[in-house]
Amino acid sequence: MCGDMTIRPAICRSMWMAGLLALLAVPAFSRELLQEVGHTIVPLEGKDLAQFVSSEVMKTEERQARSRGLVPEFLGHGTAYTTAVPDASAFACSNREIPPKAQKLFAAINSEQWDEGEHCGRCVKVWCQDSFCHNRFQPQILKVYDLCPECSYGDLDLSHEAYELVTGRWPHRLQIGWEFLSREECNEVFDHGTQGRRRIEIQVNQLAFMSADALHGICQTRAIVLSRILTRSPLLVLS
Repeated sequence: MCGDMTIRPAICRSMWMAGLLALLAVPAFSRELLQEVGHTIVPLEGKDLAQFVSSEVMKTEERQARSRGLVPEFLGHGTAYTTAVPDASAFACSNREIPPKAQKLFAAINSEQWDEGEHCGRCVKVWCQDSFCHNRFQPQILKVYDLCPECSYGDLDLSHEAYELVTGRWPHRLQIGWEFLSREECNEVFDHGTQGRRRIEIQVNQLAFMSADALHGICQTRAIVLSRILTRSPLLVLS
C-alpha cells in the first residue's frame, strides 16, 4: 500500500509505526519464554507456553537448590527411551546381575562420557532444571547400564519411569543437572537389600558353625563324664 505514491507519506509512516509497535508488543510474552528455555533445543510446538514458569521462579528455585547442596557436576539434556526395555541385561554394559530397583530406574550415558564402559553400574543423581518441568530440582538416583551413541556430552537417556520421576512430564528433551555418586552412596540405595541378605547369610553360617562347635563340645563333655562313671563303677572292677 505504501508503495502507492498516491497515499500520503504521513499515513504510511503511521502504518509502519503501528505495525512495529504490534510486532514488539504482541510476541513479548513468547520471547520471554523462549529466553527462559533458551538452553533447550526443543521446538516449542506442542507445548503449552503457559506451563513454563517465569525466570524469577527459576532463579529462586535454583538458589534454594544450591543452598541444599544441589550443584550440578554436569549439565545436559534428558531424554527417554523410545520403548520400554524389559531386559536390562541386553544393555551395552552387559551386567549379569541388576538390582530389582535398578531394573526400572536406569540411564544411558552419552558416548563422550562412556569411557569404554568405565561408568557401568555407577549411580548418578539426576534432577530437572528446565522451566517446563513439573518436578524441578527434585533429584532421583539412577544406575548407568547403557550407552546413548546419539547423545551429546552431558546428556542422559532415561528409562520412562526415571524420566517421569525426574521431570514430571511425558518425554520431551529438557535440561537436566546431574552428578556421579560414590560406590558407597550407590550401594546404600540399590544394593541395600542384597547386602542385607548377604549379612543374614553370614550370620546364619556363623550360627551354624557355633552350633556345631557347641554340639561337639557337649558331646565331648558327655563322653568324658560317661567315661569317668564307667571307670568308677564296681560292676566293671575285675575280682
